[in-house]
Amino acid sequence: MTEKKATNYSKKIIQELSVKQNTSINETKKAYQYLIKTIITYLLKDNIIRITGFGKFFKSKRKQKQTTHPITKKRYTIPKRQTVQCKFSKLLN
Repeated sequence: MTEKKATNYSKKIIQELSVKQNTSINETKKAYQYLIKTIITYLLKDNIIRITGFGKFFKSKRKQKQTTHPITKKRYTIPKRQTVQCKFSKLLN
């Protein structure tokens, strides 16, 4: 199985927005950071965030589960936790 390498596109997004909006990199970076902080704040308050034409972000709860280490065969408990999920818009398909 091939493993995908995670890529951070923040820098590219900021550069492209800066050019398209004819603003400085610093102004665009501040706006981008404000947007990300706002999304995080709303998610922490248990809100669903809908971005028209893109998708919606929401928190979901994962149950506690048991798993076995494949080599040592030792059993572990993975505790319950909250995660953020995104359901993308049909427009992106």
